[in-house]
Amino acid sequence: MKLAIRLTAAIMLALTCLMIVHTYLVVQREIDLFSTDLDRHAYLVGKALAGAVPDMWQVGGPDRVRQLIRDANRQEDPLTARWVFIDSTVPGESRPLLNPRDLKTLVNGKEIIKRVRLADNQPRIIAYFPLTLTGQRLSAIEISEPLASMYVYIRNTLLRNSLLLLAVIGISGLTVWILGIRIVGRPVGEMVQLAEGVGGGHFNRHIDLAGTRDEFTDLGAGLNSMVDHLRESRERLGEQIQKQIETLEQLHHAERLTTAGKLASGLAHELGTPLNVVSGRAKMIASLTLDSDQIKESASIISEQADRMTGLIRRLLDFVRRPGTLKRTVEPSQVVTHVLALLQPIAKQANVDLDLRCAAGDITVQADPGQLQQVISNLVMNAINAMPKGGRVEISITTERVQPPADVGGEEATYACLAVADSGIGISEENLKRIFVPFFTTMDVGKGTGLGLSIAHGIIRDHDGWIDVKSTIDKGSTFSIYLPLGEKQ
Repeated sequence: MKLAIRLTAAIMLALTCLMIVHTYLVVQREIDLFSTDLDRHAYLVGKALAGAVPDMWQVGGPDRVRQLIRDANRQEDPLTARWVFIDSTVPGESRPLLNPRDLKTLVNGKEIIKRVRLADNQPRIIAYFPLTLTGQRLSAIEISEPLASMYVYIRNTLLRNSLLLLAVIGISGLTVWILGIRIVGRPVGEMVQLAEGVGGGHFNRHIDLAGTRDEFTDLGAGLNSMVDHLRESRERLGEQIQKQIETLEQLHHAERLTTAGKLASGLAHELGTPLNVVSGRAKMIASLTLDSDQIKESASIISEQADRMTGLIRRLLDFVRRPGTLKRTVEPSQVVTHVLALLQPIAKQANVDLDLRCAAGDITVQADPGQLQQVISNLVMNAINAMPKGGRVEISITTERVQPPADVGGEEATYACLAVADSGIGISEENLKRIFVPFFTTMDVGKGTGLGLSIAHGIIRDHDGWIDVKSTIDKGSTFSIYLPLGEKQ
């Protein structure tokens, strides 16, 4: 309907402009014709009288001339003819209506025709035709004709053309409106509904343009064909996405198993101390050389070390176990604490200190705890590997008001920021552009799959966040994870 309205308005505007120009030209032409007719009429009457006056003067003198002029006035109403003397300054019928200075050309025998406004403020045509009478002062026939009739004619012409303009606009507007609704409005409306349906995920609707044979019919047929192809493509895409999801889940699990292998190596060393303690205390009890209090003390120590080993093994099993995807409100500090407890043995072996710093107040995000744990553990492991001579990994949890990058989109808002910073070897600018590419790695063969960061990137994007990386060669790297804030628990 909006297109039909705009189309109607545009056509009406064009018609209105054309009719206005046409009316102006018609009225101007009528004015010119009417003015020409008035000038011609005054000229013919004045010329005829000027030619007859000398004869009348010879036959009957002044009285016969005046009688001729009176007869002309009765026949040519509203035109008025007078016999005037050019040099007359006395008010009366012989004095010209114009000033003597405007009649100088009459002395040379030239005629005068002018349009003037006199004392009554009424526009008139004034014409003077010089007379040559023997023994008389310089005189002329004065023709005066009011222009009121011309203005009445012009007003009537404008009224007629205005009514015609309104009639043309009304009839044309109604015609264009009806045709616009039928030819443009209805097809476009159906196409809009089809587009809205496709946007909403409905691909079973088609445009029915039966009974029409124009470009909209071809466009509608093309849209119907496009919808059919989109439906087929969506079905194929759905199948491909499902397969990709399954593959991605397998990659997630494979990466977790890789990390778990590294954890197991560290845990093996970590379990060595409590196992030695348990073995030594058990041998002391078996020697039967201890009194009852010493036996109780040794049993208590064995129990503590067993609980310690059980806790370490349970955390490893929790990490390796394949989790389901379930987003909920979680505190990143709890997830990071759990990850650091798992990675502490590996960090000790690498002579790396793990330091967690949290901002004041509880910070929560809407995330899957298992997937977030996988991302953090991957980043911390990379930080440890980036410091072959040891060092410190700082994990900070804060909130920042930032503008999301263009590929993420959205307005500036406050996000939770989880940053993992190391003081290691850093990443070159060339490699920095490729760190999230699957299977890209700078580690030696057998020490990395090149999937960790790409999987972490995909997980964070699935959580409506992004990872920002800053790195300087020989000074270290900082990986910052930005996630939307969750509801307070």
